[in-house]
Amino acid sequence: MKIQQVRFPGRVTYEIHISDGAEKAAIPPLLIQPFIENAIKYGFDFMDHPFHIAIYIRLLEHERLEIVISDNGNGFSEEILEKLQTGGYLESQNGEHLGISNVQYRLKHIFGQQTQLEFDNAPDSGARIRIALPFRTVEKFTSY
Repeated sequence: MKIQQVRFPGRVTYEIHISDGAEKAAIPPLLIQPFIENAIKYGFDFMDHPFHIAIYIRLLEHERLEIVISDNGNGFSEEILEKLQTGGYLESQNGEHLGISNVQYRLKHIFGQQTQLEFDNAPDSGARIRIALPFRTVEKFTSY
């Protein structure tokens, strides 16, 4: 995000909110970054106001962690949103959405079927991605 702020001074803002207890979560590397890149690539269209990305990380019931990444950009087109929601992005042959496919693969490889990856558009705003996964600390990861 700081690199994007240097590239686009005054045009990109962000916030990260981490709820109590969630700060101990070990989030697999490169889980959030592809969504930030896609937000900048597809959602930031030199708007009249700064492009804003918000990341919320919180604990859910039953030892689960939720990560929500949202922006105030253009949002997903209906066609792309349908592909993302149905898993059609995995079929892309030209390299589009490779980062999303990699995130999906890593989530399933690390956590099995205990994850959720959801896409939608926030009301009156841009894209929103929700990731839910089992809560793990660094110690839990290294004890396997």
